[in-house]
Amino acid sequence: MSTPTPTGPTPTPPGGELLPLISLAVEHVFDTLGRQSVFAPTILAVTADGQRGMWEHPDLEPEQAAATVATISPRPTRAVAVFDGEIETADGPRPAVAVEAFDAAALASTRMVFPYLPGVAAAGIAARVDGDPQVVANGPNPLFG
Repeated sequence: MSTPTPTGPTPTPPGGELLPLISLAVEHVFDTLGRQSVFAPTILAVTADGQRGMWEHPDLEPEQAAATVATISPRPTRAVAVFDGEIETADGPRPAVAVEAFDAAALASTRMVFPYLPGVAAAGIAARVDGDPQVVANGPNPLFG
């Protein structure tokens, strides 16, 4: 997965209720990469009554995130699809976590990229976010309404 640097209108950032779930998703990527070399795309979701779920989708592509979130039952109020990949920068490609966040109270999803420094598990060095996350786009939100 490679995500280009955003161009065009400024996308709307996620609402505050989504931030803990987004943080958990990014931490999940780093935790997984600390134990194994490959991260499978994953969806994390929370329902209105507080039920939580997490599903790995090894073949999930970012373009399929909204359609996959739409199939979750019971219907979540918030969900995040998370991917490991890279982002194109002026200095070339960089490792990055890509997140698409969905909130039933928002018209659109929010796509974000978190550049990171890879860890070295054998040396006990964990991967970590490097710089500020970037809100790169808004997309369809199957949870709205």
